[in-house]
Amino acid sequence: MPTTQVKRPRKVIAKTVKVNRKPRKPTGKIITIQQYGTNLKRRTEINNYEFYMFIDDIKKGRNAIIPYLESIQTQYKRFVK
Repeated sequence: MPTTQVKRPRKVIAKTVKVNRKPRKPTGKIITIQQYGTNLKRRTEINNYEFYMFIDDIKKGRNAIIPYLESIQTQYKRFVK
């Protein structure tokens, strides 16, 4: 009679890792309030520009797909009749 070997499960040893939760002091240059304001304005303008370009891309995609969808609709109507 053949016998099968049963492998014993291995014991997993958990490793503990210490995490340093203490925040470090930033090394970057501190900007003034005026620089922060101009930076915020520029970023807002860039964001608005990219958003409007995204909307234009969506419109172009929709206009490219509409004729294809209309042809599918006419073929479906012919098939159903």
